[in-house]
Parts: sequence; structure tokens; C-alpha cells
Amino acid sequence: MARYPERSRADRQDAIVARARCGHKHYQMNPFIQNLLENAFRIGIRIDGFRARAMGRLTVRRERRIRKGFESRLARRYREALFAMDRFMLETRESGVQHHSRTRIAAEADQDQLYVALVRLHARSCLVATEIRALIYSGHASGAMTRWRTLHELTVTAQLLKKHGEEAARLYLEHAALVTSKRAKDYRNYQERLSLEPINEENF
Repeated sequence: MARYPERSRADRQDAIVARARCGHKHYQMNPFIQNLLENAFRIGIRIDGFRARAMGRLTVRRERRIRKGFESRLARRYREALFAMDRFMLETRESGVQHHSRTRIAAEADQDQLYVALVRLHARSCLVATEIRALIYSGHASGAMTRWRTLHELTVTAQLLKKHGEEAARLYLEHAALVTSKRAKDYRNYQERLSLEPINEENF
């Protein structure tokens, strides 16, 4: 029986490698060789890390080029529909801004809660619309449809408040205040764990 049956023939041909791999108790590696091997191992790790980072950068650049080409083709193919959507979004936003600038002072003097609620819903709808636009331009149709349903819910909410008047608007704003308060409490509870800046007592 061979003395070291677990070794391969190549290991037996090289006693140093074989004993180092098998952990031979009588073998003591030359300090110079051991230091040389350790340095080579460290250099190999650094080279592999550099190669991984370089390949990562190349992969990201290639993916960005592919994504940019796709978005350019999509914009050319649906340019008329996308232009109409952008124009509609811009006109809707600007009309809301102009109306708010004309009626804001009078609404604040009358403490018109319905006006405040509708303005907030309009602003949130404009934000959701820009999210839909970004998803459409990047080709994420399912995500755009999801945000479109949110936009529809905001529209229904605005119509409901307009139908039922001041009382419904008051309840809506009070509920929004409760949601904001809950979020502020959650923020305060986890601010230290998440390394966030604390909310001062006056704002809280």
C-alpha cells in the first residue's frame, strides 16, 4: 500500500507540494518560500478583484448602451403618442398652477378646505403622471399601468370630494394628518437605528 494513497501521482512527484497539501507533520516550509507564496496569493486576489471591477464596468456600460438604444427606438416609434401625452401633462399642470395663483388668497381667507384638498390631489396627480411618463419612456408598461391605476384613484377621490363638499374634504384632510403623524412617529422610533437626523419638537 502506498504511504499516502490520497495523493495524486502529480503530488507524489513534487514532495513539497504534496506535503504542504497533506499537512505533513514533519515538513517545515522554508520561511522565504512561505512568504513568497503568501505574497503571490495576495497579488492574485488583487488581480482577480481588478479584473472583476473592470468586467463590472464594461458590463454596466454595455447594458447602458443597450438600454439607451432601446429607449431611443421606442421614442421614435411612438413619438406622436408620447408627444401628445407630454403636451397633455404640461397643459394640465400649468392650468392648475394658474388657477391656484388666482384663487389661493381668497380660498385661504375663506378657509376653504375643499379647495385645499383638491389642490393637494392635483399636485399628487401631477407627480404620479411624471412617474407614469418615466416608466413609459423606459418601456416598463406594467409599472406604468400600476401607477395609472393610482392616478385613476386620485381622480375618483377628487370627484367624490367635489360631490360631497366641505365635510368630506375636512374628513379627508384630518385623515391625511393622522397618516402624517403616524409616519412621523415611525421616523422618530427608527431614526437612531437608521442614522437619520431627528425631528425637532416644534415640527413634531
